[in-house]
Amino acid sequence: MTDFKRKLRFGYEKEIRISLLFFILFLVLLNFGTFVLLTRTKIELEKQFDLKLRSVATSSASLWKNSGDKSSESFQKTLQNLAFETKVKTIAFLSQEGKILVSTDSSSQKDDYSEFVGSTTKAGDFYYIPSGDKKGVWRSYIYPVFDRATESNILIFVKSEAKTLHAIERLSEIDSFLIGVGVLLILFLAFLFIRTILKPFSILREKAAQAKKRSPAQKSDVDFVIQAFSDTIAELRKKERILEGLYQGTKKDAERLSKLNEYILKSISSGVMVCDKEGEIIRLNESALKILGEAETYFMNRPFYQALEGFDQVKKFLNQGLGKKIFVSNEEIEVEDKKGRRICLGISTSSIKNERGEVLGIIMLLNDFTELKRLQEEMAFKEKMAVLGEMSAGLAHELRNSMVSILGYSKLLKKLLTADDSTREIIEGIINESCGMEVMLKKFLNITKPLEIVASKFDIEKVIREAKKSTEKEIPGIDFEMNFDKSLPHLYGDQLLLKQVFQNLFHNAIEAMPEGGKLGVTVIPKGDFLEIDISDTGYGISEKNLKKIFNPFFSSKQKGVGLGLSLVKKIITSHQGRVEVESQERKGTTFKIFLPFHLKVRVKKKVKV
Repeated sequence: MTDFKRKLRFGYEKEIRISLLFFILFLVLLNFGTFVLLTRTKIELEKQFDLKLRSVATSSASLWKNSGDKSSESFQKTLQNLAFETKVKTIAFLSQEGKILVSTDSSSQKDDYSEFVGSTTKAGDFYYIPSGDKKGVWRSYIYPVFDRATESNILIFVKSEAKTLHAIERLSEIDSFLIGVGVLLILFLAFLFIRTILKPFSILREKAAQAKKRSPAQKSDVDFVIQAFSDTIAELRKKERILEGLYQGTKKDAERLSKLNEYILKSISSGVMVCDKEGEIIRLNESALKILGEAETYFMNRPFYQALEGFDQVKKFLNQGLGKKIFVSNEEIEVEDKKGRRICLGISTSSIKNERGEVLGIIMLLNDFTELKRLQEEMAFKEKMAVLGEMSAGLAHELRNSMVSILGYSKLLKKLLTADDSTREIIEGIINESCGMEVMLKKFLNITKPLEIVASKFDIEKVIREAKKSTEKEIPGIDFEMNFDKSLPHLYGDQLLLKQVFQNLFHNAIEAMPEGGKLGVTVIPKGDFLEIDISDTGYGISEKNLKKIFNPFFSSKQKGVGLGLSLVKKIITSHQGRVEVESQERKGTTFKIFLPFHLKVRVKKKVKV
């Protein structure tokens, strides 16, 4: 018995197919039953309708036979009452030629019955004539009766509306169509069900059989597949936990690497800017932001040609790298930053590629060489001054000896001449020129020989005001403005040398404004330095002369010796400071002096520089 049940037992797929087959048969039988029911209902309604119309026709025939005057009003009224009571549309008596003898429908005409006339030949025959027109669906009956008075056949025509019967007919037709379509649809859905559900289940069962041996306790395919699926889920969850652990470890490593990259970018003194292959800026470090002078939000996810407004040369190198694949290394350029300062940058560019060699973007390094350039210029200036000092010290000494001799002989000759001697004026000219040359030689020797700084603690405001006072005789017509920060600390340095610096700069500014103007002094702390700005509204300095104004013997003035600004730079450099100049022709010039708060020398000690 057990073997029989085991043989009789169907698999899951066969059970589904058999169930689906029974379901299809049930639906077919249900539709067939509906069709049979509608057909029988139609037949029954036809019988009842025919019986009704036959009854009206026979009643009308009896009235015709028993009535004397067929054209009387009473006959007409009786006929109409019969039509009303039996709910028929028309009762009409026609001759065999089609002439209307009597009719309850006053609007009817001979042509309305022409198709029925001549279709009857035998008295007592009964004809069913269904008809339809635009106004409705009708069922008509022709009943031939022998009229003894005329010894000829007359036709009794009965017409009644058949909406219900017609609806049943239409419903039967629709049901027949739906049965056909339904059977096809059911067959299609069955095929689709087998294809989309049973076939994948069969594949799943086969895969489960390959992955796991079937247990005797698993009686059906469904139990086997469910168990295999559960085991697979358990195995996947186990592996998911392992992968989650690996993911967390990888995530931590990635976060550490990301932080390390972030620390590296922050620690690099060079500016780093990264753009994707479309040219949008996607990364900048703090050094790059400091050089470019804007916040990170200003640059991020913006095209470089929009974000780097004013940095045309930087844009040119990025465009060359992205478009023409031309890259540069330590290319030096000069640009003007957002604060208007001229800075020297070293530019290097390189493409960013993935492991397949595909270009992902471009990276640019920006090195600020401004301070390095300044130190190089100072070193070159010191070397130039040292060489000049070595070469000219002896020559200046010899010239001075000669000038002393010329001056001595000239003074002696002047004493020997009388007051009205015509050569006396020439001798005085020689003496004046000799004295001027003596002053120039003293300045020249001051430039060439090392300076001795006598450093002491002093008030910078007091030194600047003393320098202003010593040049007051040159100030008429000059609007002199001085602005000092209220919390200025004392400085260490040589007061006399720094006073000479300010006197020289004030003198140059006054000479640049022969028709009057404005001379301003502003002193403010700036980091580890004190910034002293001396500005005028004079003629200004041309761009080509800006780089040469600190060279010895260079002067743009007709009577200038060209040693004043050289001495200014030498004194400031000796105080471990720096001098910067900004100028525009016909607008004015600004000298910026930066002096350190802490001079690295001992107080009250002479230092050779």
